[in-house]
Order: sequence, then structure tokens, then C-alpha cells
Amino acid sequence: MNEAPEAHRKIGAVRRFLDNWRFWAFLWGIAIVGCIVALYFISRDLAEEQASRAAEQKSSAVQQRAECYDAVRTAPDLLSLLETMAEDRTDRIRSNLDALRLDPDSPLADVRRESIRRAREALAGIRRFQERIAANTPTAEECNELSVRLGLQPLDASS
Repeated sequence: MNEAPEAHRKIGAVRRFLDNWRFWAFLWGIAIVGCIVALYFISRDLAEEQASRAAEQKSSAVQQRAECYDAVRTAPDLLSLLETMAEDRTDRIRSNLDALRLDPDSPLADVRRESIRRAREALAGIRRFQERIAANTPTAEECNELSVRLGLQPLDASS
């Protein structure tokens, strides 16, 4: 019989504890601190992601700018090499035509005609390649515009 009043006393103590405003204020305080800590870590992760994304974009932009200026610097070398190859093919055609004019009935006449045909095809291919390179190679001004569009400083394309 004595157990029932003891149980009622414990329940009453618990009820008074739960009815106390300090207990609930403490719980709300812990919840608010927990939310603040969670938001801090979430925002820190987002900031790190944004920073890494910005770094990737910047490195990509720098790479694009470098490729553009490299194309400006290397295109003249490639075009001069192709021009040299075209001159070589033209010289071969001339020498074979001269040889055919001197001796059109030579046993090598058919070989020379075939060589002239192939050299003309190669020359046409070289010219098409030169035109494509010239059309697809940016100018220094275009690279400068690209740099500005990417938010970078234009470089000196002549260096």
C-alpha cells in the first residue's frame, strides 16, 4: 500500500519537472544550438564546393586562353611548313613536266604522268588543309576577346 503513494510522488515529481519552464527552455536552447551547428557545417561544405567549382572554372578558362594563344603562335609555323611542302610538290610537277617535254616517248613517261597526277592531288590536299587551318586559327584579337569574356587578362600573343 505504501508503494502507491511513493509511485504517485515520483510521477508528481516528474510532472512538476516537465511542467517547469526552465526544462523546456533548456531543451529549446539545445535544439537551437544543434541547428546552428548543423547549418554551419552545411554552409561550410557548400562554400568549399563553390570554391572548388570556381577554381575548376578558372583553370578551365586559363587553359582555354592558353590554347587560343598557342594556336595563334603555332599556326604561322604550320602554315609555312605546309607552304614548303606545296613548293616541293610544285617543283616535282615542274621537273616531271620538263622531262616529259624533253622526251615524251620515254619509257618513264607513264610513270612521270602518274607522278604529276599524284603531286597535283597532294598539292590540292595541302591547299585545302592550309585553308582550313587559316579559317580555324583565331587571331590575337579574338584571343584577347576570349580572355575578356572569360574574365582574364589578355596576353601578348607575340611572345
